[in-house]
Amino acid sequence: MNRLKKGFVKLGRAVWQRIVKENPGELTILTKKPRTVFGLLFSWVGFLKELTRKVLFFLTRSSRFSYFGGPRAVLRSLVEGLKEQGVAYCLNPWHLRVTDTVGVLSDVSALKWALEQKKTGRIKTLVAGPNLVVSPDDHNKIMKDPLIDRVIVPSEWDKRWWVSFDQYLGQKTVVWPAGVKDVGASDKKGGFCLVYVKNAPEQLVKKVIHTIWERNVRIRTLHYGRFTHGAYLRLLKKAKFVIYLSAFESQGIALLEAWMANVPTLAWSCGQYSNEGHEVFDEKIGAPYLTEETGSIFKGVDDFQVTFTDFLSHLEFFSARKYVLGNLTDRIAAVNYLRIIDNAKKDEE
Repeated sequence: MNRLKKGFVKLGRAVWQRIVKENPGELTILTKKPRTVFGLLFSWVGFLKELTRKVLFFLTRSSRFSYFGGPRAVLRSLVEGLKEQGVAYCLNPWHLRVTDTVGVLSDVSALKWALEQKKTGRIKTLVAGPNLVVSPDDHNKIMKDPLIDRVIVPSEWDKRWWVSFDQYLGQKTVVWPAGVKDVGASDKKGGFCLVYVKNAPEQLVKKVIHTIWERNVRIRTLHYGRFTHGAYLRLLKKAKFVIYLSAFESQGIALLEAWMANVPTLAWSCGQYSNEGHEVFDEKIGAPYLTEETGSIFKGVDDFQVTFTDFLSHLEFFSARKYVLGNLTDRIAAVNYLRIIDNAKKDEE
């Protein structure tokens, strides 16, 4: 009996050490609202829910064809980058372990909780974004709360669109792109063209495919939401180049992954984005981080054939992988994120 009692005491101390006293580092990253110690007693319910979700992931057709991107890709990049830097951090801790420097990447309920803690003075520096809302007017304009020290968006055109809602946002909105994992370069033995279709008009897709067939180039087509992340990376390993058809991209993680594989892209960009009564124009809305090193842009059906010919003639001159390794790795993303936090702290002094 005494041994059992001692065992429970030892377990209780270990849990308390983990929840409260263990030093997690200065930075807390939130993608969900922190649980209370009381909630810890019922954590087995959360465990069962997560187990059920994972089982359904493998059993349901819709999950099998989901794509790894958005908030999960951003979180992965930041966490891996911080690890590479040797920076201590705490990811979604119990509420008593939340530090005074917090970055809320996603989940509005987590941001609401963090704002309440900022009011009490427990949180000193609060950075929010980039996967919380679509526009600054969403969720009762929560992103305009003056207690938020920095608002993060993934690209320059997205920042200009946000600022069009309220000029005040321009003072604290910063651009921060996530990085991508280095999975090696394409061997290009397949020699095919990978056509990536996300939200492009059918007429454009047909024109692109027809033009490629006329050049006797083999094609593999992927439609967004109908393939796994692993399948995409495997195709990149064999692809010679990618035709990327998306009306707009806030960052374009899939593009970065192609470039990391040293696969150049010819990307469609309609040149404008309009939503909630606000409009922004940018020639690279469909591929915000595309450069002369990573590929080319075409505007639509009319100029595709000419641009495609020019793109093919320059295939050997692109250096997409080199560009990403120098600008958009997980490590670089983490360094830039920490710089944003440091600048926010300096403003508080």
